[in-house]
Amino acid sequence: MTKHITIIGGMGPQASILLHSRLIDGAARRGAEHGDDFPAITHLSLPIADFISSPKTTQRALRQIAAALECFYPWQARCGSYCL
Repeated sequence: MTKHITIIGGMGPQASILLHSRLIDGAARRGAEHGDDFPAITHLSLPIADFISSPKTTQRALRQIAAALECFYPWQARCGSYCL
């Protein structure tokens, strides 16, 4: 069974890419050689204001993340600006 990992950015775009790269490297160290040996990785990178050091923006950030995640399930989505 293929593993599926979803990365929801929020550490900054460079940190999210580094995590993605480490997941691929880790799979290779565990024997992955061909495309179907690696996990499926969904990488969602959102431009969201810092809500860790500024708790006033937490609810807005959570709404933005929820709206983007709804787009993974278009039959349930009330898609806004993040849906293609």
